[in-house]
Amino acid sequence: MNDFFYPDEPRFKTSHRQGNYTGPAIKDVPALCSRIRGTIREIDPDILGIVEGPKLPSQMEKFVQEYLKDQSGNPIYDVVASPSARTQRQYLLVKRGTAVRTLYDETRYGKMVEQWKFYPWGAYMPTEAKPHTFFRQPLVAELQIDARKLTIILLHIKSKYTGLKPSETKEYVEKSILARQEITSEMKKVREYLDDAFTEEMTRSVVVMGDMNDGPGRDKFEADFMLQNLVDVIQGTLLNPELNVYHVLENLQTDAYSLEYEDSEEGGKKKRELIDHILMAPGMFLGTAELTYQKGSGKVEHKAWGNHVGTDPDHVRDDRPSDHRPVTCEIA
Repeated sequence: MNDFFYPDEPRFKTSHRQGNYTGPAIKDVPALCSRIRGTIREIDPDILGIVEGPKLPSQMEKFVQEYLKDQSGNPIYDVVASPSARTQRQYLLVKRGTAVRTLYDETRYGKMVEQWKFYPWGAYMPTEAKPHTFFRQPLVAELQIDARKLTIILLHIKSKYTGLKPSETKEYVEKSILARQEITSEMKKVREYLDDAFTEEMTRSVVVMGDMNDGPGRDKFEADFMLQNLVDVIQGTLLNPELNVYHVLENLQTDAYSLEYEDSEEGGKKKRELIDHILMAPGMFLGTAELTYQKGSGKVEHKAWGNHVGTDPDHVRDDRPSDHRPVTCEIA
């Protein structure tokens, strides 16, 4: 969405030209914004996570004011921003009237985002350990729903993309493995945050959601090099099953994919992957928390997405509301 605006100001462009560090060209920005509005209004979420929002909160607020307003012209949503001021910033849009506060000043959050180290593939000396921080810091907020509290962790985890073309060169392999290690280390920090929160209060209502840049199963690269499926790290461990989080797509139906793309690692073969997730605290799934996941409600919104595409969504950026299909569920 950063491409919708002029740099560092809440003013819409009419079109966008692709650059070295931007997304695809957009011929008609207002038309694309209308596709996004149509998709959101059809789904009508009370809480919406956006993982590739614009850099400035004022820009996200401008989008809400222009495209997500009621019949009286008032914005439907309040905007909550991630602390990461990047060109792909995460936002929560929360329907007005719901009290929200961010948790960035809590000790638990500070511990999660402070710098850590891990050993890259083949390294073993302490001097070779690589320092790392979240590529995009998690958005963590607490919502007051009646007398109940809901904590939401919105993630946009680092990509596996290396900038190199697939090959059998040592550099490509090392960078690909390093990217997966970085993602794993970010997932591990979120998992530690969850362990701490659930140990303190097992009935806590917590939702983890967003683009985790990985999904169920291993891709070819992970299978060849015996690397773990990265999103599994956040689920939990068999050693403490009572702390495991649950996926809202309980049975992973045949349409459980949020992204279609041509996989350069498999010769351009078109693939479908589920890399956008909503995960629930155990109490929400089992019915022991203040808020409860409504069983069977989790789905990928293929119909709502498809109702707002143009004639060539695979190749024309203007013709699709998003590269990814939304994932939704109901809690009460």
